[in-house]
Amino acid sequence: MSLGTVHERHEVATTIRGARAWRIRYSSQDSSGNPTESTGLVIAPSAGGSNLPVVTWGHGTTGLGDAACPSAQPDPARELTVYFTAEATQSIDYGVPGLQAFMDEGWIVCATDYAGLGTPGVHHYTVNTTNAIDMVSIVHAARTMDIGAGAQFGALGWSQGGGAAAAIAELSSAVYGDLTLVGTVPISV
Repeated sequence: MSLGTVHERHEVATTIRGARAWRIRYSSQDSSGNPTESTGLVIAPSAGGSNLPVVTWGHGTTGLGDAACPSAQPDPARELTVYFTAEATQSIDYGVPGLQAFMDEGWIVCATDYAGLGTPGVHHYTVNTTNAIDMVSIVHAARTMDIGAGAQFGALGWSQGGGAAAAIAELSSAVYGDLTLVGTVPISV
């Protein structure tokens, strides 16, 4: 099965202006090439378009069980909400930093949960290569969704996702396929 094959797709509500969002389940693989599945969010401007820029977000540490799955939280397609703030309604960080700004500028945003969070199997916590492949595979998935996702993408991640965003630059061309990485921003690796 190809990286990014979409197995399930459900539209989810979002409070982000001018955006549509979907929770998807898609194919990926681990660092040894074994097939896996992951879930995550794809958020796109409502206005649509073609060849839109894409950013893939790698979330920080949320936990090891399915309760730590960011896309399964209430109102998951939102600005980043850090769990220890007054705005938090859950005990994990979820959402995407700058999501409204990305929508305003016409970007498509992909946000993986990582394999094992919301899908069968063990979460590969801090296995940066596996998490990075999940971040790229969701971009492949977005390209099949007829929402205008272009082939160029950037990566942004913090904490656990920072390690994954850094590892994206070291992945093989087989993982990239028709995609072109234009930059990574690993924060707090």
